[in-house]
Amino acid sequence: MSATAKVIGYCDALREVKLFAPGTHEAVSAPADDLFAIIRKSPGDSQDRWLYFAQSQEQAPELCLHRFCYVVLDTGEQVLAMIRPGYRNGRFNLSTNSLLELLKIDASVAAANPILFIEPR
Repeated sequence: MSATAKVIGYCDALREVKLFAPGTHEAVSAPADDLFAIIRKSPGDSQDRWLYFAQSQEQAPELCLHRFCYVVLDTGEQVLAMIRPGYRNGRFNLSTNSLLELLKIDASVAAANPILFIEPR
């Protein structure tokens, strides 16, 4: 039996994640068990429709330094970002996976789920 993952939401070109309404999640083939997926929606972009597969178990942000993750901020905002040390204790700088653009500086992160697989489509 092959693994499947629920697509819980989508991210836009700014890497902001918007969750789908409960009960509307689509299931897709997954490369492993215990993952969920986020689909990229950015028409015209080469990464449009890519699937980002995240580990189901949340981790503390300190354990995800220098990793690309699904990140939930204390404010409730959700992004796909690389987690870097912030300028103050307990804070984190979040950047795109290309490291060229900072999304958030000194953000307070509630939880992170590492992105383990990316599937271009």
